[in-house]
Amino acid sequence: MDKFYLQIARNLRLRGWGDAEQQMCSGIAALGRLAGIDVDMGRGPGDIDTLLIEAAYQSNFNDAEFLGGPCCFGFVETVVDVDILKLQADTVAQGLADYIRGRAEAASIREAEAQLALIDAAFAWLRKARQTARHWPEWGHETIPGRLTRRR
Repeated sequence: MDKFYLQIARNLRLRGWGDAEQQMCSGIAALGRLAGIDVDMGRGPGDIDTLLIEAAYQSNFNDAEFLGGPCCFGFVETVVDVDILKLQADTVAQGLADYIRGRAEAASIREAEAQLALIDAAFAWLRKARQTARHWPEWGHETIPGRLTRRR
């Protein structure tokens, strides 16, 4: 990952697991759009896997059924749970990115790489939060105690 994508990931500010899940969903929906999928209607090019189309469609509405449903980030209990979710999401994200790399122009490929970096950053945040949190909030908008309270 070059410096451009690392900087994108560093600038990501997440307060709770809901923000992280939203970022992941936004990234997959953006990859779907770059791949030519109509994420609002769940339709796409004929040469793309229907599972990728469905995942991009679900992500557009923050309803990641392909990962176990909405609020899936709230149900992680261990770092292993986070890693399993990441593997499932990576299958979709990399599938969409591979499709884009094979058919799109350089600007779209660069945007796809940026979206992949943001998805990775959301999972890195979730992994670290799950490792260090003293309490895992029930609601995604709640700040996780002991995390993300930077002093300026």
